Amino acid sequence: MKAEYRKDCLQRDSVEREGYAGAPSVGTRDNRERDNATQELLREILRGRNLLEAMKRVKGNKGAAGIDGMTVDELEPWCTEHGRELVSDIWFGRYKPNPVRRKEIPKADGGVRKLGIPTVIDRMVQQAIAQVLQPMYEGTFYKGSYGYRVGRSAQQAMESVKEYAEKGYQELICKGWFLPSNTYDCGSFVVN
Repeated sequence: MKAEYRKDCLQRDSVEREGYAGAPSVGTRDNRERDNATQELLREILRGRNLLEAMKRVKGNKGAAGIDGMTVDELEPWCTEHGRELVSDIWFGRYKPNPVRRKEIPKADGGVRKLGIPTVIDRMVQQAIAQVLQPMYEGTFYKGSYGYRVGRSAQQAMESVKEYAEKGYQELICKGWFLPSNTYDCGSFVVN
């Protein structure tokens, strides 16, 4: 069931990946060690309708294949054949995500933007987890928080900045970045 690593994958032998060699997996505990709340959460993530919705969203988002070469069009037949085994592997802590496929996209300034492309199976698992966890945590975010939230975008964040500028505000201080210091002042953003 595990996707085979492609020999021509640059990430496979990269130094970047070596730093993670031997790191323990978060999901390796036996399911008998889980508390009831954790088991219920995992049951909700692994429910058939949730996984089906996750598969549909991954297919709808399209996207490139990961290191295993599987396309989004191959996901549904794969799930039909291997879905029960995937659920069992996740439940019993045997599931291991594949390394991401590295892709460099040229930037206008001459540099490159490094992308990591997960396999479609890993994207489906991530989507299934997000569908269960996101509604639980959405209410805890600040109204002015735009990063990595469904229905929010960088364009909306900039529109919010523009509205504050029109109200007379002249500086925007960014607080609470997830950096080692835990609170990081990114400086002032002066609106002209």
